[in-house]
Amino acid sequence: MASDNLVNITINDESLRRSLRALDLAATDLGPVMRKIAGTLLAETQFNFLDEGRPGWIPSLAAQKRDGQTLQDTGRLMGSIATDHDDRQAAVGTNVIYGAVHQFGGLIGRNKTFKLPARPFLPMTESGELQPDVVVPILDTIVRHLESAARR
Repeated sequence: MASDNLVNITINDESLRRSLRALDLAATDLGPVMRKIAGTLLAETQFNFLDEGRPGWIPSLAAQKRDGQTLQDTGRLMGSIATDHDDRQAAVGTNVIYGAVHQFGGLIGRNKTFKLPARPFLPMTESGELQPDVVVPILDTIVRHLESAARR
């Protein structure tokens, strides 16, 4: 007799299951999100050039003489920035030979007598960590990637 009072409700949870499968794939196949992170690293590097460092660089004598921006005389260094990624990592860098001395500072000149200060254009600190201004954009990239996957 008690079974006469039962109400059966069937919930169609296929869209929820599909979203969960997409989230699982997005969290397992990291290649697409690493490509997006590489793009974010590129954008943040470009912001470093446009903002003349974060924190700000010591202005170069050449930029002061020409009333221009530091590290942007010809645009070659900024234009050389490239990205790479695979399913485990995202990278940004340059193949311009003088990029390292601008990033880390060092001695330059004929007899290595002039000390060039570090002007880190790549979004990393001296200890190799992401710059604080870059952490949130990277996390936002990951969140947007997962949200997009969940909506599929």
